[in-house]
Amino acid sequence: MESQALDLSGFDQLEFVFDLVYNPLKTRLLLQAGSLGIPHDNGLRMLVTQAVRAHEIFFDVQVPDAITEQVLADLVRQRRNIVLIGMSSCGKSTLGKRLAQTLGLSFTDLDAEIEAAAGLSIPEIFRQEQEAGFRRRETEAARQAGLDTGQVIACGGGIIERPENLDLLHRNGIILWLKRDPALMVHEDADRPMLKQGFDSLYGRRAPVYASWADLTVTNDGSLQEGLEAVCRALGLQVDGPASSG
Repeated sequence: MESQALDLSGFDQLEFVFDLVYNPLKTRLLLQAGSLGIPHDNGLRMLVTQAVRAHEIFFDVQVPDAITEQVLADLVRQRRNIVLIGMSSCGKSTLGKRLAQTLGLSFTDLDAEIEAAAGLSIPEIFRQEQEAGFRRRETEAARQAGLDTGQVIACGGGIIERPENLDLLHRNGIILWLKRDPALMVHEDADRPMLKQGFDSLYGRRAPVYASWADLTVTNDGSLQEGLEAVCRALGLQVDGPASSG
């Protein structure tokens, strides 16, 4: 069970925060510690080191520290969500699908999840429920997606309009801003209601928020393959398999 919220701001001498929970990878407590710049960790390392020690005792062997670290890194990589944010037409869905295929992860498109749950297209939701109704649905989709693990999640361009979505997606995810030159993006689209506000003003308002949310920022101004390689480099991963043939 996830820990109860605790206000850490009054602990001036706090040097480290540990939460035994490892599902989600980052509890509310750990997310708060991170926002305050306090070093922190979850219970996954403890779980792995306990298993390693049991193996050593049972088989009368000594497991090198490097193997323990590799097992831990592999577990994090398998469980972690890669969350793609950015403006419409920056490549989140196209690149996200290829990234998921390359890494052996599932792919979740939040806009598609919203449409499936509502039984309506996004323009229809905006017409019937206005932006406020759509944003409520978007937050619920983020909540559900954030509980799962091992996904590439492509978010709608306006996911950053509600600050609470950040923690929902961060609990099991690393957030990556897929940044594209505005000149290369579609500026008008009848199926994207928010773009009717004017692309330049919308991008100008959203870009600083994308930057503040992002754990990593990757420029996606080239081909799909170049974008995939850039994302994998940012994540510290090697591109092979399906990506190398594309």
